[in-house]
Amino acid sequence: MKNIKNLFTVALLFALIAGFSSCSTDNDNYWVAIGTYRALENNHFYIEFEEDNQIQKMYPGEVSNLNLRDIEDGQSVYVYYDLLKEDEPGYDLNAKIYALVNILTKDIIPLTEATEDSIGNAAINIVDSKISLNDEFLHISFQYRYDPYSSIRHMLNMVIPEEGVDQTPDGEFINLEFRHNDNGDYGNDIAFGYVTFRLREIADEMKTKKGIRIKYKSINEGSKTVEILFDKVSSEKILRDVKTPSVY
Repeated sequence: MKNIKNLFTVALLFALIAGFSSCSTDNDNYWVAIGTYRALENNHFYIEFEEDNQIQKMYPGEVSNLNLRDIEDGQSVYVYYDLLKEDEPGYDLNAKIYALVNILTKDIIPLTEATEDSIGNAAINIVDSKISLNDEFLHISFQYRYDPYSSIRHMLNMVIPEEGVDQTPDGEFINLEFRHNDNGDYGNDIAFGYVTFRLREIADEMKTKKGIRIKYKSINEGSKTVEILFDKVSSEKILRDVKTPSVY
């Protein structure tokens, strides 16, 4: 019988969690972590983690019937793996990878009058957030209300407001909004999950700003904002199951 021990520590935000979760059965042992899929030539790849404020590379020394057709370069993934004893030159870890499961990874998009309704603005909480060490991604841990008996998928987006990213007199932050469309899925249960946003749409602005300010509509406290500094190192830890709600 499989026992899942939540031993997550922050690595890619946490990796988003890049702590590792140990899973075991009577016949095998493996770990679960969150990392970034990096594509190479000839259908090769490796997994990138953030651990102890350093970027580390995992080599797929052995793979087991992996389906890579729906995984793109820069995709956040759950990695189910076991470490191998042999070192692989140029990599920090060598692993047998059993499975890769996609985590929602999206671009930041502009908010316009035409897209306002479809983007939605339902309540959602930002539990934790982190900018990757290479300034390529924004990782967010979130929670929202849902009906566990419903099959409705929720939509998440990070948007640039119609007013643009410079909305404050100090001009020190890039202003964004975290938007949630529940598509009419009303419930009282709380779902936890993770999402990654690529930062390439605001890469130029990041060169002259000190951080990102994200506005969102929280579940119980109305409008809130969170500020993430580009030079801040997150030391927070979160404990969550690896299951992610159905989002797009």
